[in-house]
Amino acid sequence: IDRGVGLVPYNDPNIGRGTSPDYNDEDLISNLEKFIAEMGKRYDKNPRVAYIEVGFLGHFGEWVTTDPNLMANDSTKDRVLNAVQKAFPNKKLLGPAGTTMPREPWMGYRDGQFPDSFGRTKEFLGAPDFWKKQPLGAQMISEAAGRLLSTEWEKTKTAFEELHPTYIGPYNPSMDDITDQDGYKAR
Repeated sequence: IDRGVGLVPYNDPNIGRGTSPDYNDEDLISNLEKFIAEMGKRYDKNPRVAYIEVGFLGHFGEWVTTDPNLMANDSTKDRVLNAVQKAFPNKKLLGPAGTTMPREPWMGYRDGQFPDSFGRTKEFLGAPDFWKKQPLGAQMISEAAGRLLSTEWEKTKTAFEELHPTYIGPYNPSMDDITDQDGYKAR
């Protein structure tokens, strides 16, 4: 930023005010590629790291912006994906499902509005046994957790049974209710 990366202010009623960098700025992206490479040196072979969430671009690192014109172009997205794939050959990668991130067969995904968007996520993934090969995260929207874990519990449970997420959070349903449905066993 101190070297002149362009910044564009935004004000969105859903997420508030902020400043978005020019995601296509060469200096920003080349430094991001170096940062990703250094992360790979440190964490790629760390046995405590199960997978790497690919963020870096868009608001909150979720590959979306309030104004589509603020988002990185395809070339920049490819550079970031290539940098992450190169830096983490020994880790599973996880990206936001149903955003501007392209669908890649070697990548796992995270549903950022679980279970409200599970139909879209299911369509995006395209394979009912996706969870057997790649990680799948399920992020519950905090404002919706109350209804999703009470009055709409059946919807949540059905989505969990069909998607088999690797994890669900940050608001977790009772593991007793879902342990037989996920792809892993809680111990």
